[in-house]
Amino acid sequence: IQEMQLQHLKRVNENGGIGFLFVYFEKLERYFILPSKKLIDFINQEKRKSIPLKFFENYGIEIKRGIKPPLNYITYIDSLL
Repeated sequence: IQEMQLQHLKRVNENGGIGFLFVYFEKLERYFILPSKKLIDFINQEKRKSIPLKFFENYGIEIKRGIKPPLNYITYIDSLL
């Protein structure tokens, strides 16, 4: 994630908005939403640049595939409130 994107997510949080990172693990065919607060906490606490899958499993919300729509991530956004 680029610094300008991270700064934008921080501003969203500061203003009471809903910020998140949408991530697709291609080889595993798994989708996650990671709340921006958790992303920022990870970046502030960890020295590594890549975020491990386990972090997404523990702190993210896995999005299950469907038919219509194929990725109904909007239904998961309510859990971020």
